[in-house]
Amino acid sequence: MLDKTRLNEILLNILEDGITFIRHYSAQGKSTQVNIEADHLHNIPSLINNLSRERLEYYLNIEVKSYRDKVNGKPRAKLENEWSNLRQILEEE
Repeated sequence: MLDKTRLNEILLNILEDGITFIRHYSAQGKSTQVNIEADHLHNIPSLINNLSRERLEYYLNIEVKSYRDKVNGKPRAKLENEWSNLRQILEEE
């Protein structure tokens, strides 16, 4: 069974990090970066509310790949760490 408490903690960390960067990029007038971050984050609240292995795998395999493509393969280290934590939990199940 998925450790939903731990998974939600990780997803909230990703959400908080992204919102912080949206605020930072917005203050600098970097609308492209704001859009990239918002696009990455917009499904996380529903993922938290309807957590399942399938939805997590979709997030990791499709949405994270899309985000990586948009940031030219150079996501922030914090995101890489949190994605690794999500994968590890899925592998343990």
